[in-house]
Amino acid sequence: MISIVIPTYEMQGRGIAFLRRALDSLNKQVVTNASAIEIVLSDHSTSNDIEAFVKNYPSPFSIHYFRNPTGHGNISQNLNFGITQAHFDYVKPLFQDDLLVETHYLADLHSLILKHQPEAVFSAVTHTENGLDFFDDMIPRPNEFLLFGQNTLSSPSILTIKKTLLNTISFDENLKLLLDCDFYYAFFKMQLNYVMLESARVANGVWQGQAHSQMNGHDVVREVKYLLKKYPHDNLSMGLKDYVLFLKSSDRNLAKALAELI
Repeated sequence: MISIVIPTYEMQGRGIAFLRRALDSLNKQVVTNASAIEIVLSDHSTSNDIEAFVKNYPSPFSIHYFRNPTGHGNISQNLNFGITQAHFDYVKPLFQDDLLVETHYLADLHSLILKHQPEAVFSAVTHTENGLDFFDDMIPRPNEFLLFGQNTLSSPSILTIKKTLLNTISFDENLKLLLDCDFYYAFFKMQLNYVMLESARVANGVWQGQAHSQMNGHDVVREVKYLLKKYPHDNLSMGLKDYVLFLKSSDRNLAKALAELI
């Protein structure tokens, strides 16, 4: 039914600790049929540490480990590779430093899929630094400026999607910062049915080494410029102009830089 795909890497020496936290949150799930869930690990590590850890990690779910020898450091490539190894009809990305909060998360997700058979499910989201305390809860919602980085949905960890759709859309390996915004934009363009799972949350791990904390306004501008070329027939210039006006009150410098792309 559901393949949980976790792209992994060393994470500045914290890879095993974060992975253990994510897997522990899966082990706590109360499900009636563990065989309906599998865990797929796509490992970009250069060492064998994560592989050795996984071999000795007990889980009620099948864990399939794959060493990914290409595209080291590219999160989109690592996630896409993991998706190709998934066996079930629905794929749920779960980033290594994220976790499921409520113990009924997978049960709720499973019931929703059986009842509605949506093309995708977007769950609620929260944030954590220690895996115990949570803050900034949010119900994901699309918005008109999503492609430009106004991400009101959050990371791909909130997503569960039919695997067949991933033959049509994938995570763009040219993007590091806006890979999720681009993916959501492509999905919503297809006007497919989806459901928001508001009763269970994914927690995004917050720490200094995460990719988003290393990015800056220059990265945003570079990736928005790329996306304008990626969708040449979508008349994005008008939307970007409106976004610049929207952004001026909160980030005048970024607004000015993006205005130069119009």
